[in-house]
Amino acid sequence: MEIDPDLYLSQVVFLLMSIDQSLMKISRLVDLLIEDPLIEKVWYPKYETRESYDAVRRSGGGFSGLFSIKLKNSEEKAQRFYDALKLCKGPSLGANFTLVCPYTLLAHYDELDWCEKHGVSKWLIRISVGLESYEFLSKRILEALDEIR
Repeated sequence: MEIDPDLYLSQVVFLLMSIDQSLMKISRLVDLLIEDPLIEKVWYPKYETRESYDAVRRSGGGFSGLFSIKLKNSEEKAQRFYDALKLCKGPSLGANFTLVCPYTLLAHYDELDWCEKHGVSKWLIRISVGLESYEFLSKRILEALDEIR
């Protein structure tokens, strides 16, 4: 099979532009959630571990396509929020569409007490952001938050 160099180059350019747009979109989503009174905490390297992240971040690099949230009154609200969130559900392995999962429950189901002891809530919700627009994602997230207000 022969690879068309022009097609390959156009795909690389598209990917680089998509990454830049996604990183800006993710920062906006995180900023939106940090301000919401239902959110207890947002984990995102731009705010959570900035000094450490900057020490290893490439020049011009972003802060990741992934963030995690914990809702206030999580025991009561996390499952309702997750169920109301009209986005694809499941662990992310590099999909180009947004995926949401209850990370601690999936990755550490048999170790939930251990996780809590080390500061990782069993109610943590992880969002891996895809190529959808900021408007689409923010609307879906805010609608799910409105369901639990």
